Amino acid sequence: MGLVPHIKDVCERFASEGFVALAPDLYHGKQVSEPDEAGKEMMALQLDQAAKDLSGAVDAVAERATGDGVGVVGFCMGGGLALVLAAQRADVIKAVVAFYGALAWEGVQPDYSAITGPFSATTPRGMSGRRRRRPASSRRP
Repeated sequence: MGLVPHIKDVCERFASEGFVALAPDLYHGKQVSEPDEAGKEMMALQLDQAAKDLSGAVDAVAERATGDGVGVVGFCMGGGLALVLAAQRADVIKAVVAFYGALAWEGVQPDYSAITGPFSATTPRGMSGRRRRRPASSRRP
């Protein structure tokens, strides 16, 4: 949990392909490796501040990119937050991929109908048994 080497590597791989890549550090430098600790930190996350951080990250990428939109990718909690962010910032976010997106907070769910670009969201069968996907071919104008 936190801005761990795996996430930094994902950003580096996107950047090496020519994308503007940014991974916001929602835990402001704190990292934990034990699942129980990660769960406690996740539940203690200040969602209003995380939303501001994520929205600011989207704006920072949009300012630096040359394309006509931003794509977001997230893993676990970040995957769930990526979907919520895509619904809230459909003005800029044009694609989203959530890998086993998890939202542990009561009442926090993405409004899938507000996501205007293609998205793919998967969860391991053991977590919820649900898989959602809207391919690019079904993208709304």
